Amino acid sequence: MLKQSLRCKIITGVLLGAPLFCSGAFAQGNDYGKSRDDHADHQKSRGEERHYYRDGRWYKHDEHGKEVSVADLFVGAIAEALPPQHKTVVVENTSYYYDNAHYYRQRPEGGYVVVAEPRRR
Repeated sequence: MLKQSLRCKIITGVLLGAPLFCSGAFAQGNDYGKSRDDHADHQKSRGEERHYYRDGRWYKHDEHGKEVSVADLFVGAIAEALPPQHKTVVVENTSYYYDNAHYYRQRPEGGYVVVAEPRRR
């Protein structure tokens, strides 16, 4: 019984964790009338992947300009704007923005970057 329970937990963990490692395999795309080349060129010229929030989910454009949903953001991910429900958090005189287990800092170049949880000294 214990082996079966452990096996079930491992399989469930693998299945639930798969989108985090293979988000492109589970992504659904949409063009929304924009040129694929425009999106791809914009990303290449900026040298970064920008994520955006809509209807409770994060999205980005793939290398063909197709919109794909993102399973989760990672530290270092660039967000064009913050989710509307974000909160401002100040840790040791530094402002962070928080929403749904993610902390953000504003970038001088525009947008926001996902950062690790700030630590108090």
